[in-house]
Amino acid sequence: MFTIFALLKDATGGLTPEGLAALVKERFFDVGSYTVTLEKLHWPAFTNVVLRQADGWGMWFQIRQEDGRSIDPPTLGAFLRRTTTLPEGFDDYDTELVLHFDDDEEREHTDDIIFLTEFVNEQFPGVVLYNADAQDIF
Repeated sequence: MFTIFALLKDATGGLTPEGLAALVKERFFDVGSYTVTLEKLHWPAFTNVVLRQADGWGMWFQIRQEDGRSIDPPTLGAFLRRTTTLPEGFDDYDTELVLHFDDDEEREHTDDIIFLTEFVNEQFPGVVLYNADAQDIF
């Protein structure tokens, strides 16, 4: 599994799994053979937006607000500012959009990963995409 953390400011507080699923369906209606579903978890209480290809490979988004985040923007910002410039107000980012990707040892879905990270970049201006494994942003 490969995970990317997208940190953003949800100024309206209106980012929901249902709304995100609608955006994904609108954007990827003609790309590959994606199905988009909502998967409700009871513990921890999250609703994932799941994208699945016909061959079984998939990825899912998880929205984490404030206290549910696994990354604290001020702490990460202090680390990252040593080597990169972050958007103004980064320390006040309040939402973490976690992108989990299934394993892809054959690298058959590299384009899908790129498309999905570009989608996040386009939908959420000022977003910071963080790869915790590489400890870097892209």
